[in-house]
Amino acid sequence: MRCRHWRRAIAAVLGASRGPGSLSFIRCEEIMNARDITFHYVFVHRTLRSVAYRSPAGTMFSLMSPSRAAFLSALAQDTASLLDQKDSDFDIGGIQIHGVRIAGRPTVIVQMPRPTRCPEAHFAAIVLQKIVTGPIRKSDLTGAGVEFFTLEESRTHAEAPETMLCSWEADGSHHNFGAGPKPTLEAFRERLKQLYENC
Repeated sequence: MRCRHWRRAIAAVLGASRGPGSLSFIRCEEIMNARDITFHYVFVHRTLRSVAYRSPAGTMFSLMSPSRAAFLSALAQDTASLLDQKDSDFDIGGIQIHGVRIAGRPTVIVQMPRPTRCPEAHFAAIVLQKIVTGPIRKSDLTGAGVEFFTLEESRTHAEAPETMLCSWEADGSHHNFGAGPKPTLEAFRERLKQLYENC
């Protein structure tokens, strides 16, 4: 279940003010230039996000499966089609998959090859909106919703924060929650844990 006080939880973790505009909720397309639409960007922000919301259980189990390479290849092919590209030098072998729990919620974290520009993602996290205490079975995931978070590259100048913590809704709404943690697996995981513990 979505946190009923999501904005309050984010503000508590980030130390944001409670004044108007302290958290920016925008659609990413409104501020992006054509040059920002890279294969890396579309793979995470469009292809992976769409399939995660369309089939949460199938996506999480496919990413954790020994045959995940075939699933990632299919996502890459879908991404190439979206960009009208027949070939791409994007290497899915550079993607790492981590199965973790965030405040008791089964989570798959996708670690991407290092971004080369804003707003490509260092990480994406598919967080099941259900606490599971024992071994995770596919039946535990069936019918449960997910949240889709990204830790995005944001360094556009020397004084800019290194990352931005963001999320996507199923309808394509993009939420920008401000400066994120260092782009490491543990830092990203810890920040997500804090968000849920503040709900």
